[in-house]
Amino acid sequence: MTNRTQHSQPLSEAALLRISATVIARLCGQTAFASKE
Repeated sequence: MTNRTQHSQPLSEAALLRISATVIARLCGQTAFASKE
């Protein structure tokens, strides 16, 4: 059922990609600020 859910809901993948991008951006931002300090 997990496989069917993933294939039936591409929006979930898009949401995960957006969340991942946001998390990565935040981590990069924190790293950048930490490096500057």
